[in-house]
Amino acid sequence: MSAEALEALYAALGTADQQPFIQGVLTDRGTTTEEAVMATLDGFDAGVTGTELRSVRGRLLGLHHRGIRHGCPRRR
Repeated sequence: MSAEALEALYAALGTADQQPFIQGVLTDRGTTTEEAVMATLDGFDAGVTGTELRSVRGRLLGLHHRGIRHGCPRRR
């Protein structure tokens, strides 16, 4: 999530901004958000190939561009 999206999420939840804490942990560990996410995904094996992931991604993006969210067409 972007910093802006996280700020909105924290505000909606009525909690303090956690970004300074998260950044502190990343700095202490000498890593970045991207590196942490990639390391997590690298250890995740769901038995899905890269081709299958690209196919799912394409389908999801296609739904988004047609105004469909969560499998439901947008009401007009």
